[in-house]
Amino acid sequence: MPFAYETLSVFTPEGRLQTIDPPGYATDDQTAYTYDPARGNLFPATRTDPLIGTTTFGYDAFNRQTSVTDANGVTTETVYDALDRPTFVTQRGATPAEDLVTENRYNVFGDLFQTILPKGNVIEYGYDAAGRLISVERKPTTAANSHGERSVYTLDNYGHRIREDLQRWETNAWATKASTAWQYANRCQLAKLVQGVGSAAESITEHAYDCDGNLERVWDANHDSLGQTVPATTVYGYDDLDRVASVTQPFGGAGGGSAVTAYQYDVQDHLSQVTDAEGGVTTYTTSDRDLLTREESEVSGVTTYSYNEHGELETQTDARGITMTRTIDALDRPTLVDYPDDTLDVTYTYDDPLVPFSKGRLTRIERDGEAVDYRYDRFGRLTQDGQLGYLLDKNGNRQEIAYPGGVIARYTHDYADREATLQALVPGEATRSVVTASSWLPAGRSAR
Repeated sequence: MPFAYETLSVFTPEGRLQTIDPPGYATDDQTAYTYDPARGNLFPATRTDPLIGTTTFGYDAFNRQTSVTDANGVTTETVYDALDRPTFVTQRGATPAEDLVTENRYNVFGDLFQTILPKGNVIEYGYDAAGRLISVERKPTTAANSHGERSVYTLDNYGHRIREDLQRWETNAWATKASTAWQYANRCQLAKLVQGVGSAAESITEHAYDCDGNLERVWDANHDSLGQTVPATTVYGYDDLDRVASVTQPFGGAGGGSAVTAYQYDVQDHLSQVTDAEGGVTTYTTSDRDLLTREESEVSGVTTYSYNEHGELETQTDARGITMTRTIDALDRPTLVDYPDDTLDVTYTYDDPLVPFSKGRLTRIERDGEAVDYRYDRFGRLTQDGQLGYLLDKNGNRQEIAYPGGVIARYTHDYADREATLQALVPGEATRSVVTASSWLPAGRSAR
């Protein structure tokens, strides 16, 4: 069906965007900007978003953005050095003690050297002579003799990462716990991925490409390619426009053969048909707005979709004739998901004026008489999820989880913000230590 949707933009005499009004919702979905007259009306002073309110921006004498105050009244301030690099980013709390301060330090070449998180733990970066990143370390403090764990990268002449070593500081030296290697066929194409380098059972995945540079064959880690002389575990076919037309995988079950999935596209490059390995066909119809409007298969029948002026899903009707209808607000958030059976309806509430710091955030979900409430701290971090309550540290880690009945799980965290200890607090009982110490593999899972 023919359609026309108009987005209206209005500009200031200086050529800056003043308002933008997408199609639909009259002007309720309009975003408006004002500009700082002290700066020639060239820098935004405020931005007013639909339903939420106004964000205010501040600048220094060099026109660097130094403050942002959001619609919830929370201010973030940025301090710069003489080279215009951000050195401190402070999210202001209700008191100075509640401020969340992140510090950035730079080396003599101007590269970011350390990021000091609000709790004081550190992320440190290392570079080679060409200024390329070759290490990232998580450590407790900024001291040179403070160490924790790190990822070390080896690069080739083209800048490809050809090896990654995950290391932990042990007994005054770095100990490598895991390694991954990448081998390239040329400066553009990955030929081999090796995980567990140097271990007794390396995991190797190999790739081969066609003359157009498309990935054509893959030998997974469970099937040695024997120098790419045996059939691949996955083979990709392409059409004349280099779109994936088929994926072929050998079938090792009764009867042998291969499982082939085929793909077709319409004239606008939308996926229009998928034929699975059993011959089942699913067809897709996509509108000129790049939105899926119809899906048909032998399994699920016909499902149709309709959308509003913003391109948000409004209705979905399945093969049984059951229609799900969504009500969308001017910020493209669902406020009601409506089914023929009212007990299945779901209502969403946002921006509750009775909930502090909730502008732009979900505050309640209701269904069939039951409700889940959400609360946030001034920094937008979740502090309540239904009957669960969260106490957060300065880095956003959950220090405590409060359960119904007064039970509390209390955590401490290590220098990499991972759980280190766990205590259980049960009303009327002594505090119980559940985990007294924990050990983690570098950038990985628990070691115990």
